[in-house]
Amino acid sequence: MPSVLDLLRADHQQVRDLFSQYSQAAQPEPDKQRLAGEICQALTVHATVEEELFYPAVREVISSKVLIDHAEQEHAQAKQMIGQIQANLNIRLLVIQRFKPCRLLFCSMFR
Repeated sequence: MPSVLDLLRADHQQVRDLFSQYSQAAQPEPDKQRLAGEICQALTVHATVEEELFYPAVREVISSKVLIDHAEQEHAQAKQMIGQIQANLNIRLLVIQRFKPCRLLFCSMFR
């Protein structure tokens, strides 16, 4: 059975791959919209695993809570971005405008 860390690493790679596919996707628009929806879903699942399993376990074993506090702040920002993207998936321009900052945030989180 894979560990939580194995699952999180696999999630990170899946999201990187989806962002790459989104960046490389040409027309038609439905492909980009589908990928944006898949990315939002993958990030939502990933955030839930981190928040419910990983962060509580890490809080118990580290003395400095600063890293986890920062990660939780990033998650709050990410959830807001994901909500905005999901609410506007059929409005192409809004998705494009909101997707790049979302990708940059998650790429910085997945270092």
